[in-house]
Amino acid sequence: MSNPSSLLAYPEVRDAFDRALQSKQGVRVKFKTWSAATQFVGRCYSFRMLDRRENVRIFPEPSHTLHGRSVYDVLRVKRVDNAVEIVPVKLDPGQLEEI
Repeated sequence: MSNPSSLLAYPEVRDAFDRALQSKQGVRVKFKTWSAATQFVGRCYSFRMLDRRENVRIFPEPSHTLHGRSVYDVLRVKRVDNAVEIVPVKLDPGQLEEI
């Protein structure tokens, strides 16, 4: 069965993403089973895809920062056993070097 095509169908995903954005280290969502965690990861990906599509409609000008993008694109979603970690991706400037 596929995931819903409405952003309104994902309140738990939006809540987890918003909390992860506000957190320094991200959040961990625990589930009873591996299968439930895997399903939640799929819902996270679907939500982000729908958010990008909605932003194309809301911001029709391709030069706009959010046209075809989501504010949640800076989050990494990863299943770890029976949990899902949602972590902001931040690059330490000290790790960058030109080659």
